[in-house]
Amino acid sequence: MAPRSTVFTRGKTGVENPRSIAAILTDYQKFVKVTNKESKRIMFGAAEIVLKHTGPFVPVQTGALKNSGTARAIKTAKGYAAEVSYGGPNNPVPPTKNAPKGWVHYAILIHEGTGRVDDDDEGESEFKREPSKFLEKGIISSKIEVDNYITNEYKKLTPGKGLRRG
Repeated sequence: MAPRSTVFTRGKTGVENPRSIAAILTDYQKFVKVTNKESKRIMFGAAEIVLKHTGPFVPVQTGALKNSGTARAIKTAKGYAAEVSYGGPNNPVPPTKNAPKGWVHYAILIHEGTGRVDDDDEGESEFKREPSKFLEKGIISSKIEVDNYITNEYKKLTPGKGLRRG
């Protein structure tokens, strides 16, 4: 029979407890599985916070653009990421004068501005519509809340701080 590898860890009582490397690896694999699963929920929560913060910056004429905002957790090659978007066919809204097909096609124009037009002979130009940058403003205003939320949620996953074994 091969010798069994053992690692000693300190328990709550301060007494060293022998644990096999296999048991430690099993616990680590459980932690990774829980963390991966919970990352989707945490990133969705972070996206919802950003969406809440962008709302006050979204220009409102009919409300269609503001109502088209969505928060998602998207799977990337490196895990999950938070996504906030406005407009487009993936963000349906009830049909309105500005969104007769049930989706907002002009979100990017409102966000980025509608371009420049030459106004005088000196080559000066101006935006027809100034960029509103409502997403950037919402991201900036939500930064502290998002950072705190993500930090606190991941802290809950660390062993001894809320990780459920099983």
